[in-house]
Amino acid sequence: MSGSASVLRFAAEFATFLVAVAGAAIVFARPRLLGVERASRIALFAGFVGLAGAAFLHGSLLFEAGDLPVLGVRGAGIALLALGTLGWGEDRVGRRVVWLALVLIAMAEVAAAVGVADAVVDATRILGAIGLGAVLVTSARRSIPAQLAVSTAASLLLVVLAVSVALSLVITDNVEKEALRRVDSRSRAEADEIETSVLPTAATNATLVAATLQGSRLGLLQGLDQDPAPSPALAADIDSFVGANLLRAGNPVLYATSKQALVLFSGISRAGAEALVGSPSVEEAVTTQGRTVAVQVADGRAVAVGSAAVTAPAPEGRRSVGVLVATTALDDAYFNQRALNDRTVSLAVVDRQQPLAGFGPLPARASVEAVGRAALASAGGTASSVSGGYFLSAGVVRASDGSSVLAVVAATPTTVVDDTRNSLFGTLFLVGLGTALMAFLAAGIVGERIGGGLRRLTFAAEGVQRGDFTTRVSVSSEDELGVLGSTLNSMAGSIETLTTELREKRDEEARLRSRLEAVVAGMGEAVVAVDRDGRITTFNGAAEGLFGVPAAGAEGRPVDQVVRVTGEDGTDLSPRLARPAEGRWAEAAVVHRDDGTNVPVALSAGALADAAGGIGGGVWVLRDMRREREAERTKADLLANISHELRTPLVPIKGYAMMLSRGRLRRDEAQAGLTAIGDAADQLERVIGRLLEVAGGRPRTTAASRPEPVHVRSVIDAAIQRAKARDGGHHPVTRRVSRGLPRLAVDRRRLEESLDELIDNAAKFSPEGSRILVTARRVDAVRSGGETGPAVEISVDDLGIGIAEDELSRIFDDFAQADSTATRAFGGLGLGLSVVRRTVEAYDGELVCETEVGKGSRFSIILPVAPILDEET
Repeated sequence: MSGSASVLRFAAEFATFLVAVAGAAIVFARPRLLGVERASRIALFAGFVGLAGAAFLHGSLLFEAGDLPVLGVRGAGIALLALGTLGWGEDRVGRRVVWLALVLIAMAEVAAAVGVADAVVDATRILGAIGLGAVLVTSARRSIPAQLAVSTAASLLLVVLAVSVALSLVITDNVEKEALRRVDSRSRAEADEIETSVLPTAATNATLVAATLQGSRLGLLQGLDQDPAPSPALAADIDSFVGANLLRAGNPVLYATSKQALVLFSGISRAGAEALVGSPSVEEAVTTQGRTVAVQVADGRAVAVGSAAVTAPAPEGRRSVGVLVATTALDDAYFNQRALNDRTVSLAVVDRQQPLAGFGPLPARASVEAVGRAALASAGGTASSVSGGYFLSAGVVRASDGSSVLAVVAATPTTVVDDTRNSLFGTLFLVGLGTALMAFLAAGIVGERIGGGLRRLTFAAEGVQRGDFTTRVSVSSEDELGVLGSTLNSMAGSIETLTTELREKRDEEARLRSRLEAVVAGMGEAVVAVDRDGRITTFNGAAEGLFGVPAAGAEGRPVDQVVRVTGEDGTDLSPRLARPAEGRWAEAAVVHRDDGTNVPVALSAGALADAAGGIGGGVWVLRDMRREREAERTKADLLANISHELRTPLVPIKGYAMMLSRGRLRRDEAQAGLTAIGDAADQLERVIGRLLEVAGGRPRTTAASRPEPVHVRSVIDAAIQRAKARDGGHHPVTRRVSRGLPRLAVDRRRLEESLDELIDNAAKFSPEGSRILVTARRVDAVRSGGETGPAVEISVDDLGIGIAEDELSRIFDDFAQADSTATRAFGGLGLGLSVVRRTVEAYDGELVCETEVGKGSRFSIILPVAPILDEET
């Protein structure tokens, strides 16, 4: 039986033994705990003793499970226990549990008899022992002293069981390891002996014989190299070497020509000799004119082979004329000689197919082959196992190229471990018996000592439970019972006062909680609170709006299942919020809503303390940062645009001013520079003016900015002329003005500026060479009062890039452009259309845009006609 199996058997039987001893002690000393009749007590006591005796006989490995002493004693114990339980009148559940445990123990015996696996049998015994132990422990539930005694004894017995099992495991394991270490050391030593002694000796013998033959028989060997044939003289020389102990008698000896043709062999068959002569190691000795060693298998034997070349003079130096092969057979005789000093260890040598030789008793051939092959296949060259009652270990013999050729297997019987284990288990059973008896004796004394005081304490506690706070305990000892009695007396006098204070605190806490809930519900920031398990306890109205989740669907659920919050770098913060930690922290974050919206927030989080000062949960406040982010972006765009548009006209002003100050320009160049300075100044004035208008919220007013009758045709013609001068002919501008248009009551300068802005806008966003058409016609428009009246529509059409539909709603806003790419490509403050809109709305008009991406846009100014000016131009 293996060490683990024997330890499992010991654990099962030792547990049964301790439970049986405990049962016998309870029946003998405290029979009233089981509530059985006197006749049943004798049967129960004898039954527990029988179970304990059978467990000792089997667990200490004195007998096997099927042996008659074990079967007889255990069977009698099971029968007596079953008979004794018939006297349990009230505890029917306990009786049924005992019956079930006895059935399990009996099933284990039957299973062992029919050959069921040992692990299953031992597991069944352990379940039966647990059932009996549970009944014994629960039998003391009616008495605290009995519970204390049984619990103390049970705890001590569990410790004894655990220590005994651990000790048996450690000692058994150590004995097994020592045995394995011994055979492993022996197998390694034998393998090293072959590599470091046998092989070099074979090579030395071959070298000495080859050198002797080379000195005395060189002519004969040269002739044999040319004409291989049996040579009596060479055979006689080889025999003399055997007689002189240069070669060991009985070991194969061979001689072959340089072409590896066999000339002489002894101690081996021709087939085996030819296999050795044709091996790579012999060929290497001939080729290198040196000596080689190898381990090979020939004639079913393992041999250590030493090869040495015989050389002769040649024109180019020396050449090989033959090779002498000397061997040492690794056979039974060899291992018998090796085992003279230690006959307790058996030896064998195996290759990858079969065992080749050995000494002493060995386990089954399959076990020897398995451990040998495992060693040959392993990188470390060793393997070990326990099989067939033997400890096995194998070490490999390696060839000169490092490959594993043979494995030397060492084996020793496991009887030494079995003897040590049996002695240990017997001793542990005796220790367990003595410990169990002492434990129950001590536990009984202590339980009775405590029982009297506990009964008085119980009586006083029942009085307090009934509401009689005048009850006092008469325990005056100085130990824990005395302290508990004094405490109970003080407690009875304080309960009424504490009850009143608790009611007041409860009402105050309810009021405070109501105020806090009202404050949190009215906060503009989202507030989410969680308990220590990460479940949401508070989810205010702002949180509902931010996350898009109702409070009813959020509270009570894990926070990481309701919301998803990440840092700006994409790190998921939800798990961190679900596990509150000490301290406070804040971070810029992003809320990911279920509808796909991502909301930037400023997140602040902190832990909530519980009544004990630990972490009872966490709270986090989230502030929606969308308005702030939009304001920051608008501010950045505004500053960038203003900076560009203000610097652009300053470049020609500073450049021409510098050139004029140096006085090196011709008159025409100076005039052109002054004109450029004036144009740049006008541009700068327009930019500043637009900024002032935007800042003021309406078109600026001056002394000259008052309504006057304006002819639309003349305004359009003037605007076209200015556009041509600014554009330089890159965009042809044409007009189409209807006849009979009425005059408009507007500020001519403001209207001209608006028209210039629309024409410049069309040119800016149109490809070079594309036309721009300015049209004017009379239409009917709805006035601010809801009435329809005459109006003039002035339109600017281009063939430019157009405006995307989703941008139409914002192109008339301050600092807006059709798209960011166009803004970078063409520049501008993004105020032109905004100023035009303000001008048109100042005269109760309307600015309309019709556009198609990639085909162009039409911007139309629709201004109402005043009745007094409704006359044709």
